[in-house]
Formats: sequence, structure tokens, C-alpha cells
Amino acid sequence: MAKFRINSARLNLWTSSILLGLPLLLATAHPNLTEILQILDEAFREFRENIEVQGNTLKRRIGLGKDFATLSKLAFQIGVINDLLKDINLPREELSANELFEIADRVFKGRIKESTRKEIDRILTRVGDVKEWTKLREFFPNANPQVDPRNFLAHAGLEANLVEVKREKDVLFRYTRDKVLYGGKMEDPWRVIWRILGG
Repeated sequence: MAKFRINSARLNLWTSSILLGLPLLLATAHPNLTEILQILDEAFREFRENIEVQGNTLKRRIGLGKDFATLSKLAFQIGVINDLLKDINLPREELSANELFEIADRVFKGRIKESTRKEIDRILTRVGDVKEWTKLREFFPNANPQVDPRNFLAHAGLEANLVEVKREKDVLFRYTRDKVLYGGKMEDPWRVIWRILGG
């Protein structure tokens, strides 16, 4: 069967964001449902083209494989999240605090939902009137100078060295585009997030 190119790292980050209650990561790494459906359609088309009927015998020259089942489940999951968040255009790199609250309320449940909301509220009380993107650590004087994996998970993915904020009408959040200190070295922020989540 033909190999299809898909960003599995991004998909893994996205599924982790749902399980762990990481709203900014959910919005930023949100996969494109159309792209996934096209891959599934192409794989199924190729599967059908490789079925041969000879008399009373049916011969399949290729199988769909476990990746087809995984992608099918993922497509369903993306569709459900898209429906829950239909008024928030995803993926997006920058989200307002209100949009993060909406994601928390619609996607997460129980303790994860409440701790995510609490974390966003905690940040909102600290962020001043900043017009330029500023790392969260500037508002938390005791923040670790390097990315702390425990803090990433404990603070809903809003780790002080990885997230930047600015205030317009609402406070906006995004993951930094600058390299961050992690394990004593300057690293790409997405590589750090991937490593924190088990990549």
C-alpha cells in the first residue's frame, strides 16, 4: 500500500492535549480533518483497486492495516472536537483567554476542566497592560529560568517559558517562537513540548 505523508508528531501532540487538558496546545496543533479524510479516501481507493475477482474467488492483494483503523478513529475524534468548537476557527497560533475558557468548558470535564480554568484565571490576574508579546515568566518572578516539564503539565500547558501573552481587548496567548532553555541548552519550543509529552 502507498505511504501517505502525515505529521504524526503533531497528531500525537493534539491527542495528548485532549487527554491532559492543554487548551492552547489543542488549538495550535489541531489537525486538518479534510487532509485526514483525503488520506483515508486514497487508502480505501487503493485497497478497492487491489481486489481481484476470479470466478468464485476473491483475492485481496493488499490490506488496509492498523494505521487505517487508527486514522479512522482519529478522523472521528477530530470531527467531534470540530463540532464542539465550531465557532472557534482551528488551528490557530493565538487565542484569547475567553477562547481558552471555551475550549476548557466544551472539551474537558471534571478536575481537568476546573484546573485548566483556574490556571487561566491565575495568569489573567498577573498579566499587566502589555502590548507586545511577552513571556509569561516576566509576570512570575519565581519562575524557573528553563522549561520545567512538571510545570508544563501542572499548568495546563501554559508553562512560563513556553507561552507568551499580550493584552488587546482580551489577553492573547501563544507558544513562543523563540528558542527556550531546556535541559541546559537552547531548544526549539515545539521540540521541547514534543519531548515533554513523550516524543
